[in-house]
Amino acid sequence: MLSNEDFFGCSITCIGDLNSVIDILIGAKGDDDGGSARGAVWLLFLE
Repeated sequence: MLSNEDFFGCSITCIGDLNSVIDILIGAKGDDDGGSARGAVWLLFLE
């Protein structure tokens, strides 16, 4: 779950085409779902 302290969108990159449309990775450097401020990367399949 995202919270304001996760800094979702601190980094964004296009990874090309995994499912016939452009897909992107979005970083959340403060996400702590896996441990204290370990960060996370979200994969978005744009359709």
